[in-house]
Amino acid sequence: MGLIQNLLRKWREKKEALKDMELQRRWQEQIEMRKLSANERELMRYMEEERQERIKKALEKFRKKKQKEIWSGKKFNPIYAPNVFKNNKNLFKGNKNLFLKKTELFKQPDLFFS
Repeated sequence: MGLIQNLLRKWREKKEALKDMELQRRWQEQIEMRKLSANERELMRYMEEERQERIKKALEKFRKKKQKEIWSGKKFNPIYAPNVFKNNKNLFKGNKNLFLKKTELFKQPDLFFS
């Protein structure tokens, strides 16, 4: 039982440490933002919005490209799947034929109607 309690205690301590670090990071960001003027903060907000728009457009373009590849490309389209019946050996030729050299299978007397 001591092992489980130790693991839980370590997990809780780690969780608390992460919360403390996140809180400290937020305070640091607030202090830095208060040092800036209102115009600088507004400019930073607009620059962040533009950056997010560029990311969204690039992501949308990438998704469209992938969707187009799926429907028209040779990788996923079932039209371009290899033909499984083409260039295959005849199943009744060769040593692996079940009916080859087994004539006694068909020459047995009819036991069902006897």
